[in-house]
Amino acid sequence: MCNTHSTLLLFTNLGRVYSIKAYDIPEKKRGGRGKALVNFLALKEKEKITAAIPVDSSDSGQFLFMTTRKGIVKKTPLSQFTRIFRGGIIAINLREKDKLIRVLLTSGDDDVLLCTKNGKAIRFSEGDVRALGRASMGVKGISLKENDEVKDATLVKENESLFTITSRGYGKRTPFSQYRKTKRGGKGIINIHLHPDRGEVVAIKKINKKDEVVIISKKGKSIRLLAKDIRLSGRNTMGICIIKLSRDDEVIGIT
Repeated sequence: MCNTHSTLLLFTNLGRVYSIKAYDIPEKKRGGRGKALVNFLALKEKEKITAAIPVDSSDSGQFLFMTTRKGIVKKTPLSQFTRIFRGGIIAINLREKDKLIRVLLTSGDDDVLLCTKNGKAIRFSEGDVRALGRASMGVKGISLKENDEVKDATLVKENESLFTITSRGYGKRTPFSQYRKTKRGGKGIINIHLHPDRGEVVAIKKINKKDEVVIISKKGKSIRLLAKDIRLSGRNTMGICIIKLSRDDEVIGIT
């Protein structure tokens, strides 16, 4: 979500960040094909955009909170991202085979929640992560079991709830009050009970009753629904079918 004159900070899986004005991206109807990002950015080989942050001012004392696939987190002042060259700049130094998957705009006093593909979650204060410069690696946010990885991260708001969606279109809404705060680096707690037929966790979002949720699949199918129509349920539950998909399709994102 952005304004026409917003600056978009586009973060990639390789830990780099690019900058572009929102008005430089052509406006299209919902079913339009869009334009390839290589027309706007000098992306490197195998480099893909994994997070987009709209910024209207960099003087507000905010931070960019980054999360990687292997559970590493890092917090850097937004003010360090004011001068970005066309070829991009380093946002985070990544360990071998790690990837940057999510970036959040934070106040410095927020709680952050990370979720994994195998249904685990951890909630901790961003105050547990000291601010670092751009060319640094970060610290451990969650301890992962073998064959697990972080899929998404969101900010916590007490009066709202966490919406979780799986690759096969099953989801649920759970109050944030059910996620106790711990220190960063722990193993986490159960976020959703998974079944092989229902896929792995692909995304989470904080939502309130007045929000609308848009879910998008790999093949371009989308559904828009009211958050209040998704009934509240506990952490250790399986969720319900939110969007029906063909066998060769899967959910790739929500907003």
